[in-house]
Amino acid sequence: TPDPDPQGFYSINLELTAEAAERFGRETLRLSSQSPPVRLAILVPGKVLMAPFLRAAITDGKLQITGDFTKQEAVRLASDLHGAADSRTPTTSAAPSP
Repeated sequence: TPDPDPQGFYSINLELTAEAAERFGRETLRLSSQSPPVRLAILVPGKVLMAPFLRAAITDGKLQITGDFTKQEAVRLASDLHGAADSRTPTTSAAPSP
């Protein structure tokens, strides 16, 4: 089960395959230089799962999604992400922040 940060919030940690990390790194490097910061939508069939801000290029294949998630929300989101990865259907899309 996830552990909370000092404020009591939970985060979601992901690790990409080498091939996915390379592609994701190229795209996040390109997108991270945009101003204002972009939101990176994480899509699973039929819905936007989440759209966190892209704060920096992610080139090592290790992602951490932070926010004010409760334990239940973090577990649900991690499960949704894991299920999408198993089906190999997740995609991402970026858009400027509002």
